[in-house]
Amino acid sequence: MKSLRRTIRKLILEGYGESNAKTMDDLVPGVHKIIVSNTPGGVNLRMTYEGEEMDNVRMTVLGRTGNNKVQQLGAAYCEDPRAEGFGPLLSDICMELTTEKNKWLTIDRSSVSPDAMKMWQFYKNHRLDKDVEGWQLDTNMNFLTPEDDDNVDSRKADEHFYNTRYYRYYSQAEDEETAQKIKKNYYTRSALMWGFKKQPTLISQLRNMPDIYEEN
Repeated sequence: MKSLRRTIRKLILEGYGESNAKTMDDLVPGVHKIIVSNTPGGVNLRMTYEGEEMDNVRMTVLGRTGNNKVQQLGAAYCEDPRAEGFGPLLSDICMELTTEKNKWLTIDRSSVSPDAMKMWQFYKNHRLDKDVEGWQLDTNMNFLTPEDDDNVDSRKADEHFYNTRYYRYYSQAEDEETAQKIKKNYYTRSALMWGFKKQPTLISQLRNMPDIYEEN
């Protein structure tokens, strides 16, 4: 178990390109506290520092994906210097809480920062089938599969597509079949079109640590 935790910590530190990326070991009782409020539609997470609320450190899990099996991590902020490096850990906690509700978690469907995109792409490229599960999502036009149960709002993914190298190849394709293959390749590779689950390895420990974690 210790070996697994070290491996996951190494993945987090390397994957987000942040030498200061934090893990549970960096949470200090009496200094940091993560406060989770479960809501009918999802989860609200915030963080305090020495008892003081950090207004720019909060994450919200909610629906609005167009699919009742999939929730999005929206309004995700970790911008207070006192919480620097905790973003990936807080996202992992949100993913575990969503998994407990038997839902998949995906990236915000309307607004995605470069840092958020980098973090979620790391889930897809490096943590998939290690400590997270993934579900390939589809557009509401059933671009990838004929089924409807994997469909989500794909407007942000489509917007992002036009700023990638895939679109350059797509626009230069000599026939429609080749163009469609290129776009399908983009959808399968982009974290914008994936949902993720993570088993509650973190929150199972945190729930026994009332000095640093509160859930209601």
